[in-house]
Amino acid sequence: MKYDASYPLVKEADKEIAQTESAIAEAEKVQYVNETTDRDPTFEFLREDVARAKTDLASQKATEGALRQSLEKVQTEMVSLDKKALKQQDLQREAKADESNYLLYLAKREQERTSDALVQKRIGNVSIAVPAVFPILPAYSPFLVMAVGLFVAVFMSVGLAFALDYFDSSFRTPAEVFETLRIPVLGAVPKQSL
Repeated sequence: MKYDASYPLVKEADKEIAQTESAIAEAEKVQYVNETTDRDPTFEFLREDVARAKTDLASQKATEGALRQSLEKVQTEMVSLDKKALKQQDLQREAKADESNYLLYLAKREQERTSDALVQKRIGNVSIAVPAVFPILPAYSPFLVMAVGLFVAVFMSVGLAFALDYFDSSFRTPAEVFETLRIPVLGAVPKQSL
């Protein structure tokens, strides 16, 4: 039969009804109790919020104090570094001045040593008899330079032509093909003169 108790859809509907009845019974067992207190929940929430804000303020003040101390420390370090930088610049300036003075004294000492050597060898009055003069004409003749350049250019061009011919691996005649490959040439195209 279609609506018999053993029919699967009827079994499923019975199961759902049983679950709903058990849920209703559970809901009836739970009792809702309304409690009234003399405390206002909004006031309590605000009081907790104020307490939280006060603790945050205290922690922020502590952080501010720590940051101020570190800032003061950094500022004192910056002042100290500025003083050290000025002192370093002064020392560098003094070192440059001392170096230039040393080089000046070294040059003066060399001049004195040279003049003392001249006095000891009695060469006190040395003067230039004839000043040096630049030659008007060059030392080598331009014709000689051009002849040498022409000879070198001809020699290099002939050498380059022989080198290119020697290293060229192409065949020029049918005899060269036969000598190198041992294959007879079947046909050749002669060079045409223009």
